[in-house]
Amino acid sequence: METTASKGKRSYQRHPIQFKREVVEASFKSGVSVARLALQYGLNVNQIWTWRRLYREGRLCEGNRAALVAVDVIDTPRAVATRAVTREGCLEIAIGRAQLCVTGRVDAEVLKTAIAALLS
Repeated sequence: METTASKGKRSYQRHPIQFKREVVEASFKSGVSVARLALQYGLNVNQIWTWRRLYREGRLCEGNRAALVAVDVIDTPRAVATRAVTREGCLEIAIGRAQLCVTGRVDAEVLKTAIAALLS
């Protein structure tokens, strides 16, 4: 943790991305109070809520870069419009001969863009 301060200004702590992710992931656990977590880590509650938003947006990645999502394009003769989740954490969508398989956590905007590409 690094603290920065300049003459007459408030000091700020710079926390490593991994620390932020650890705090956020702890806050998502069932029964965890964000206020208690803030006290435990010596943070402001609003800071944790901000980090949670950034985490959900995929902006708390190492190096502050967006995470890449692996996509396999499979040519298939099925004409099914959509297909339900086949196993936990995997969503398959078939539109005409195009098929999209999404695994893991995906941002809604990224998913919309991928579906739009399938439709074009």
